[in-house]
Amino acid sequence: MKTIIANWKMNPPAMNEADELVGFLAAQKKKDPFKSGLIFCPPFLYLAELIKKYGTEVFGAQNCFWEEKGAFTGEVSPLMVKNMGAEYVILGHSERRKYFEEGDEMVNKKLKAALRSGLKAVVCVGEQTRLGVSEAQYLKVIEDQVRGSLAGISQAEFKNIIVAYEPVWAIGTGVPDSPPESLKSISHIRRVIGAMLEDNSFGEGVGVLYGGSVNGANADGFLKEPGISGALVGGASLKKDEFLGIIRTADKY
Repeated sequence: MKTIIANWKMNPPAMNEADELVGFLAAQKKKDPFKSGLIFCPPFLYLAELIKKYGTEVFGAQNCFWEEKGAFTGEVSPLMVKNMGAEYVILGHSERRKYFEEGDEMVNKKLKAALRSGLKAVVCVGEQTRLGVSEAQYLKVIEDQVRGSLAGISQAEFKNIIVAYEPVWAIGTGVPDSPPESLKSISHIRRVIGAMLEDNSFGEGVGVLYGGSVNGANADGFLKEPGISGALVGGASLKKDEFLGIIRTADKY
């Protein structure tokens, strides 16, 4: 089964639009159940109301802090997210790393806090660029992010973790990585996790999604690959018919 995550980022601008998006997909799912796992990750402002209205759907937050409570103005704790009824949280997204300078150590603190609070985590890793760098160099960037972001995580805890490979240069550009090239990076991520846990066979079974300009036109190329566990979808997840097409494509595999 593939996993498809809708990351709406700072969209849409009004609750009624968010409601329409979830309502449309929930209705489609009721008529013809999805075979794939679907996770909605709307902005914090909409989470509680959407969860209350569509309790049978799976929701996640786009971020969280690393403490349960305290004097941290403007932050949202993982325990708040869990108590709201969400099941997942996205951590280490490239936009958090870029605009808020979140490094691997911070992502690791958030991950451990999220797991302690009973959330499942989607941990994002990926290189900034491939221009002027060798394959070995950009794979080393990915490896360092994996080792830093997942440091100290036990094999048992991985049942609550999904990794998302998102080449930063592909996000929002309309120019995705190619499926064969993304598989090189995804395979490397699994090898690194296997080495960290001293269990290569376990590493091979870790779920790794692809994210980076996934849309209705290119989704099949990624999702048909057995080594790609699903997709983290940004802009296309706000277009209800296109996103439904991506889900139905995932259902084939």
